Amino acid sequence: MSMILGTTTITHFSHTAYVIIGICLIIISILVFVRGRKISNSLKKEDEPHFQAMQAYWIAALVLISGIVSLFI
Repeated sequence: MSMILGTTTITHFSHTAYVIIGICLIIISILVFVRGRKISNSLKKEDEPHFQAMQAYWIAALVLISGIVSLFI
């Protein structure tokens, strides 16, 4: 990994890894949010409670916050 990124010091490598992890977490949170939206739309047609959609939204929000925190470490 350090050869790919061209880093030689450990501190720079760890910061770069946190940035990469943060970006990945933000992308994952967007995908989870889209999945929650699809669940919400399908449940809206069936007039069922939106418990599953709310779970997806909460998970997406927590993953997004984790990704943003990872960017600034």
